[in-house]
Amino acid sequence: MRLLLFASLPLIAQSYLLTTLAGGGDEGGKGDGGLAVDARLVGSRAMACDPLGNCFIAETDRVRRVGTDGRISTFAGTATMPRDIGTDAQGNVYVLETSGSFRILKFSADGVMRGVIDPGVFIQEIAVAPDGTVFWLTREGLVRHRSDGTRTLAPIGSEFLLQGLALDSAGNAYVYVPSRGELHRIDTAGGDVTQALPMGDPYQLAVDGAGNLFYSAADGQSSVRRDPQGRLTSFPATLFFTPNGRGGLYVLAQDTIVNVEASGVRTVYAGGGGGDGGPLYNATFSGRDLVSDRAGNLYITDTLTKSVRKISATGVVSTVARGFAGPLGIAMDAAENLFVADAAAHQIKKVSRTGQVTVVAGTGVEGSGGDGGPALQAGLSFPMDVTVDGDGALYFTDARTRVRKISADGKIATLVGADRLTGAESVAVDRQGNLYIADTYGAKILRRTPGGEITTIAEGFEVPSGLTVDSAGTLYFSQAVLGRIWKVAPGGKPVLVAGNGNRDGVGDNGLATQASLLGPYGMTLDPAGNLLFTDHRCCTTTLIRKLEVANLFPRSIVNSATFRYAPIAAGEILSVYWIGVSTDGLKVFFDDVAAPVLYADGRQGNVIVPFEVAGREVVAMRAESAAGRTNTLYLQARPAAPGLFPPIVNARDGRLNSRANPAAAGEYFSLFATGCGQTNPGGKTGGVATDVLKRVSQTVTATVGGRAAEMAYAGTAPGLVEGVCQINVRAPLSATLVEVVPVVVTVGGVESAPIPVAIGGPPV
Repeated sequence: MRLLLFASLPLIAQSYLLTTLAGGGDEGGKGDGGLAVDARLVGSRAMACDPLGNCFIAETDRVRRVGTDGRISTFAGTATMPRDIGTDAQGNVYVLETSGSFRILKFSADGVMRGVIDPGVFIQEIAVAPDGTVFWLTREGLVRHRSDGTRTLAPIGSEFLLQGLALDSAGNAYVYVPSRGELHRIDTAGGDVTQALPMGDPYQLAVDGAGNLFYSAADGQSSVRRDPQGRLTSFPATLFFTPNGRGGLYVLAQDTIVNVEASGVRTVYAGGGGGDGGPLYNATFSGRDLVSDRAGNLYITDTLTKSVRKISATGVVSTVARGFAGPLGIAMDAAENLFVADAAAHQIKKVSRTGQVTVVAGTGVEGSGGDGGPALQAGLSFPMDVTVDGDGALYFTDARTRVRKISADGKIATLVGADRLTGAESVAVDRQGNLYIADTYGAKILRRTPGGEITTIAEGFEVPSGLTVDSAGTLYFSQAVLGRIWKVAPGGKPVLVAGNGNRDGVGDNGLATQASLLGPYGMTLDPAGNLLFTDHRCCTTTLIRKLEVANLFPRSIVNSATFRYAPIAAGEILSVYWIGVSTDGLKVFFDDVAAPVLYADGRQGNVIVPFEVAGREVVAMRAESAAGRTNTLYLQARPAAPGLFPPIVNARDGRLNSRANPAAAGEYFSLFATGCGQTNPGGKTGGVATDVLKRVSQTVTATVGGRAAEMAYAGTAPGLVEGVCQINVRAPLSATLVEVVPVVVTVGGVESAPIPVAIGGPPV
């Protein structure tokens, strides 16, 4: 019986694989696992700290936790549009959720939701006492909700929309009524002590564990701390705040939380970064340009944090230099010093390998003079890009109408001026010293030789933006607004290498020319020759993406029975579609374990996933042949990935199942599948099954026509390669009429795609 059928898939015509390395968009949660000061907050509007010093921040659609070690994580992702937050003495966290209905969610310290409180009305803020009593304001007054569910009401006017609310450690409540300029202190017995107190909008109140009362000052420019002795201290904080437990405040300033100590010292507590220390997909970048060093580390200019960020070769994100006004272009010299075009500062700056930042060109005042003199005394105007040649000379765009050079002796000169340029966007230089310029408004790419000759090497390309050149002199340029990347070999014509003209960012792990880019800009080449580029999701958020010269593409690796792309399983027979692979000396590896090759030609091969990789969640796949070594793909793996081959055999006569030869009611038929996973005893990679049967380790069930079916056996099929499993299923006894129905097998909880089986007829 021939089970290894081959389908014809389209031949892949290009050889660039597109993947996203870093950057997850502009959602919240960026930086989880890293330090809070390096994280990015989105829509932070409330904060509270528990008795142990852990602090909780209500963001747009989640609650973040900053531990005492300074690291940030997502505490609760189930809160939708949280508006306010509080904690009790046991470490429980209470979140006011405002999506659709107003309700208060109670979470234990480990982030598990333990209860829901329904105020029954619209409320704007909550306060939580140490014993877990929750307070809120309504039009009738102050509601006290105890942990046993009972409620009491203390009437205080009808202005709850504008009032402030706070609690002290003894459970006394403070309520501010702005129209009367009154501060009410309501004790646990309901007694109300009122005093006049002018406050500024927003009407913020807070009390810390030492009994200090904080409130918005009437001048609208500061906040006031009143200690238990009545002494007043002013803080430069006018936005929302919460006590820090040391006599100072945490001030929520948009998407950054500033810690203001009692002494007045201000430091960033959380936010303002882009995800340093966290996973790459959770990092956020707002970069325009990037460069790679010899070890494969990436350096990115980040305009939002005004810094230079680093992605190490192992995927760790960090900040290596700060203090820029508006960093755009970046380049690296042979000594691995970085040079940054700080456009908003009208300067070119150098970042040493130790992170020290110095100015190498520009006075800091916008200008255009200085040619022939020291670069430090020259006037620059919004330099946007910079590059460096093998001798250490710098080239940069200036005022978008000229390209200037800083020679090794520090002197500055103009190389190309407004007579040839209408919008110099980017520059690059090759090993021979040829200078390439992207003229955005002129819709062309210029090349200037070391001798000063200027020629056009590509024209008619609207708004070219980024440039880079490889060691062979092949130039790559991007069109940010059109979502495309091109390359030009020496003496050749531009060839499209990425982007289909759409701009929705879809197409990862596939052919680059069929993918849509968001807005490709800065580009660099890593030590392996892969092209890395920044891709803008919007005006402030950037993805870091890679074009890899590839022979293998993930979605062209499919289950041989179904020809569907899915996570792989040990023992599964895969059909692999490739380009540039020879059958001469062909070897295929999964995590460096050689895989049996059942069939191969220049377009495709059928291989068996080695049983040795069972239990792994990610498996690296590559091929080697006389044509060379392919790229490595990282494939998701799971215990089972069942796919059914179309042939079904009736047990009665060993013939193929069909409408003319159905499986009668109660009769068994045999299915053949691959992707059933490990067997017991363990499968032998490349082995042929014998009469000593090995059963599938995972639980196997089947349905026939949507009805549960009895199953007699699931395991190796004698005479076939181990990796094909035979599954014997019984036709339902109720199948008295001949019909063709779908049969589905489930292995380890994973369903196969259905195939048709003919059943019916008198029971046997």
